[in-house]
Amino acid sequence: MRLAIATLCLPLALGVAGCAYTSPQQQEASACRVIGPKAMIGAAGGAAGGAAIGAAAGGGRGAAIGAGVGLLAGAIGGHVADTQDCTAAQQALAANLAAARNGSTIAWQSPSGHQGQYRVVGESYVDHDSGACRRAMSVPAPGTGDQPQPLVACRMASGDYSYYPA
Repeated sequence: MRLAIATLCLPLALGVAGCAYTSPQQQEASACRVIGPKAMIGAAGGAAGGAAIGAAAGGGRGAAIGAGVGLLAGAIGGHVADTQDCTAAQQALAANLAAARNGSTIAWQSPSGHQGQYRVVGESYVDHDSGACRRAMSVPAPGTGDQPQPLVACRMASGDYSYYPA
């Protein structure tokens, strides 16, 4: 049984650990991915808490089961927060980017409390494959030492935006 649990949990844990971010800007840019930074933190915390509770309740087998359940529960909860960040950032860009002046700032804040800013860079241009596009740079929080991360937002024929790293 222990081998079966390890076989199921190890690939998920390695997948979560393999997507670490080194800055808030990477977090902003990557919150829309399947496994974002808050999902990773939730998975790690859930696994540790679940293992501790499981060990107290059922020894080694309980620890393994608790770690697996905690990992999944934490990853799901963190994914919800990542999705909120992604949605808030994209909605702010979609609502303001086309009309924003060069050099202006677009701020966003999600219900999870995460917030960020983008600075508009240059004028709109037409990309024949992607539609009307505009460049922006993330604005690092003061004192973090992080570097601005560029992105391109393109309005598709449907009216929706697609976002690309620049």
